[in-house]
Amino acid sequence: MKNQLNDELVSAIKNSVADDQNIANLLMNILSMGKEAVYRRLRGDVPFTFDEVSKISSKLCISLDNIVNIKNTKRAFFDLDLNIQQLTDPLDHYCDKLESCILMFQKLHKCENSTARLAINSLPYMFYLPFPHIAKFRLYRWLYQLEVISTIGSYEEMRVPQKVSDIEKRFVAEQRYIADTTFIMDQNVFKSFISDVNYFYKLNLLSNNDVHLIQNELLELISNLETVAATGTQKTGTKINLYVSNIDIESSYLHFECDNCENSFLRVFSINIMDSQNPTICSIQKEWIDSLKRYSTLISVSGEIQRTEFFNMQRELTLKMGCF
Repeated sequence: MKNQLNDELVSAIKNSVADDQNIANLLMNILSMGKEAVYRRLRGDVPFTFDEVSKISSKLCISLDNIVNIKNTKRAFFDLDLNIQQLTDPLDHYCDKLESCILMFQKLHKCENSTARLAINSLPYMFYLPFPHIAKFRLYRWLYQLEVISTIGSYEEMRVPQKVSDIEKRFVAEQRYIADTTFIMDQNVFKSFISDVNYFYKLNLLSNNDVHLIQNELLELISNLETVAATGTQKTGTKINLYVSNIDIESSYLHFECDNCENSFLRVFSINIMDSQNPTICSIQKEWIDSLKRYSTLISVSGEIQRTEFFNMQRELTLKMGCF
């Protein structure tokens, strides 16, 4: 039984990283362990401990039910660190989540037929991480929610560590190579973000200059997104489909897939995500996102009038940011 569980874990690790990535080196970093100790575990000479399995599962975004190979069960699992308010370093937790996504993107990058489906009611990482002031505000808002902001002060006083900026840049670089991406956007996807900015402005945690910087980046994001919608492609040449939902999307649902890799995510607790590789969850998530297309308008390449109206409305809302 121990060897079987070890084999399942090693198989799950291989399916979660890029083909050309050295698994031993990766595990050495995750487990803070020497090369020979890692190889003994990979060979099955020494079983992984539960603590080691937990670290690997968290870092590589591997579902524990996949590791133990649970089959024929009505239960399906999402992985999430629910104790986020007790985190020693929330920024380390944030970086770990982005690192898990990057490893998945690297795996998808190797597949010609990789796909992503996202139904979103708030701005996703893919949209805003290229913009430092927007990214900083989303991080600031999350830390404020965790009640650790007293150690940071105002938005202007907050300093984003270099390790955070570096991993955000890596995330942006890797996610652009998914072959076919579909976004279904709630009509209020920008409005909810603008409301957050206005709220923190009224708390005097954002200055007029802070709002101006965020506003300019948001206008640039909207223009870039409109260009992508008109062409149906990203700068990397990969395909992108944009829909605007005519009904409210109650949560953000994400599904990623390629030949031998499938992941589903739910956005929770502001910038946090819970994930699952469980086949049942992935299938349901995929079908649910696809079903939302029936209630949505395609604005990529086609739907020029609707596209223009949608993005003009987002600009009008953005220009009113900070005005009461």
